[in-house]
Formats: sequence, structure tokens, C-alpha cells
Amino acid sequence: MIQRNFILAVLLIVLLAGGVMGGLGSLARRAPGFYERVYFPEGPERVAKSQEFTTELVELIANLASEKEWYAHFSQDAINGYLQEGKLRTGLQGDLLPEVADDPRVEILADRIKVGVRYGKRPWSTVVSLESRFWLAHDEPNTVVVQFLGMRVGSLPIHAQHLLEQVADSLRQSGVEVTWFRYQGYPTAVLRFGADQARPDYQIVDLGIQDGKIHVRGKSADPEPVPLLEGGAESRR
Repeated sequence: MIQRNFILAVLLIVLLAGGVMGGLGSLARRAPGFYERVYFPEGPERVAKSQEFTTELVELIANLASEKEWYAHFSQDAINGYLQEGKLRTGLQGDLLPEVADDPRVEILADRIKVGVRYGKRPWSTVVSLESRFWLAHDEPNTVVVQFLGMRVGSLPIHAQHLLEQVADSLRQSGVEVTWFRYQGYPTAVLRFGADQARPDYQIVDLGIQDGKIHVRGKSADPEPVPLLEGGAESRR
């Protein structure tokens, strides 16, 4: 009798464990709601939104070099059109994502954003997503603070500092200084742009979210004065 009860107990534990693991696997493979919500089907509208983002980005880069003050805004639809057209892999930031990550999507909320990427190789891939807030530091020029409020694999919350470090390493290779600390109990990254320059070419004046768009405003540095020779003539090489 004791042996029979022991065998039944073992079988029950195995069945329960199998059910839990199967449930966890299902939750891990389930894409978060926002990831499906912001999907753009292929077609002319997605191409147009991708072009809208590209135009705004190219104008911003040009204005950084030619205008004293500059401004740009990027809507959720434009960002997702650009990303879902696969431009991140072939465009200006082709090395930003790890090789095993693909199909990034973004949702812009009132005071935060959600970002999701498909991670891993099919059929075992899942969606890794994170929710974050960001703001411009007041006491350091060209410094953006990004607070990570949560990360999930599918529908399961996780702690994944390793994945965040992969993205941070990509930013460091692009010349962005990245340091970490905890703020309000959440992992928080400090991104310093142009930290390797003695005299940065630009200064970010405003950065934030408004009306479903990410906006950035700044001003370019004045050109350095040309040294003069004796008698007031400009030096020439």
C-alpha cells in the first residue's frame, strides 16, 4: 500500500511538473500585446512611414552640421515602419542589435516606451521586451538617463542585465559612454554622448515624449575661431 501510494505521488509530481513547464513554455513563447498591436503589415503605408522616418533622420543629421538650432520628432508609426521594413539592419545602425535579435517594434506611451525584439532562431524564438523611461540629465550636457522598468520573455518577467549589456556594448562602440546604477530600485543607464570629445559638436537641449512622438531639440556648437597671423591676416596652410 505504501509502495503504491509512493508511485502515485511520484506520477502526480511528474504530471504537475510537466504541466507547469508546459505552461511556462507557453507563456515564454507568447508575444506581449503591444508587440502585436504595433505590427505594420507589408504594403505602401509601411513603406511611406519608413521613408518618413528616414527623411526626418537625414534632415536631423544634416542640420547638426549646418544649423545653429535643430529639432526633430519621430512618431510611433514612422519608427515602426522603418524598423519593420528591416532598415535597422541595413541602415545607419546596422550593428546595434545582436545577431540573434530581429524584428524590433516600439510602442510610445504617455511617459514611457515599450520595445520588443524577436530573440533567438525559429522555431525556438521568443519576444524579449522591455519597458523604460528616459529623460535628459539637467546637470550634465548631452547625457540621457534611461530607467528600465521591466523586462519580459514572452509574458514572463525576467532579470536580464546580460541582454542590456549587449546593447550597451554596441552603444559604446558607437562612441557613447554607458554607466549603470540603480534608481528607485530599477536598473538605470546613463548615456553620455560625445564624452570622448573635448568640445562636443552639439548640445541636446530637450528630449522627451509628447503626443505619441519622441522629440529632440538642440543646438550646434559655434565653429572654433580661425587663428590669426601677425598683422591680422588669417593663417593659411
